[in-house]
Amino acid sequence: MTECERIVKDGILPENFFNEEVRCDFLVTKDRKKLFAVLLDILLKIDSVCKKHGIPYFIYGGTLLGAVRHGGFIPWDDDLDIVMFRKDYNKLLEYAAEFEPPYFLQTPYTDKGFFWANSTVRNKNTTAVTPYFAYQPMNHGAFVDIFTLDNIIDGEEGKENFLKINKLTIDNSTYMRMSNPNLDEENKKRVEEYKTRMRDPFEVYEEIQALSQRWNDIQTTHITTPMATFYGYEKKFYHSEDFSDSVLMKFEGYEFPAPRGWERILQTTYHDYMQMPPMEKRGLHHNILFDMDTPYQTYIDSHIKGNH
Repeated sequence: MTECERIVKDGILPENFFNEEVRCDFLVTKDRKKLFAVLLDILLKIDSVCKKHGIPYFIYGGTLLGAVRHGGFIPWDDDLDIVMFRKDYNKLLEYAAEFEPPYFLQTPYTDKGFFWANSTVRNKNTTAVTPYFAYQPMNHGAFVDIFTLDNIIDGEEGKENFLKINKLTIDNSTYMRMSNPNLDEENKKRVEEYKTRMRDPFEVYEEIQALSQRWNDIQTTHITTPMATFYGYEKKFYHSEDFSDSVLMKFEGYEFPAPRGWERILQTTYHDYMQMPPMEKRGLHHNILFDMDTPYQTYIDSHIKGNH
């Protein structure tokens, strides 16, 4: 039984959810619906563990935008994001064992080849593999990202700290490419440059965590998501009070907690967030290969390693 068949059998989504449809002038294919289904199922698992242990969290990023603008997934999106305060994040990590197969709570502590700054919850019976990382020995199942909220101070010192974290995150991303024997020239150069100052990636990960928590012992008016540096400092500089409570938002027929200051949060990251991107920019926005019917090891062996 595939994961999508199980999701239908368990009554999480009806069979007609997987029908191709046009949303916002964009064709949402059956394969994309399968991805949506698996990601939603992972989010429901996270939600159940968090509720069980009284761990607050918020939908975030494109997931929050999707809830507000579409009542669910942005039709051309390919991931789900949640965020939580550091103390709640640390508490969740204590319950890693509750994410039993097919689920897996992935950190460098639970998966020795994984060195992303943030953690994920994956489904091991599926595939979501970044080609650059395909040879890295780690779980490559479909995943939901979990980011932290940490205090940040205003001004240059806060920005420099954010940029330092970004640089270290890029270093560990480069490390994870080193296992790939089939890199293109650009990435080979990136790896060679990195080798001149290479460090233990676990130490780098620990430094990222320490820098992220630098101001957590003082009261600040702003917070940020230091594990998610890809949009840049200004788009991640949030008012602490906007995350002081949650409101429930509909998402694909379910309800999940969103930060109470969701409007200002979305304005900070996306500016005019209700404006749709032009048609040519509506598509998968991550360089990831997806297959919800095939476990990642089988997929990598046949589609990636088998081709070389």
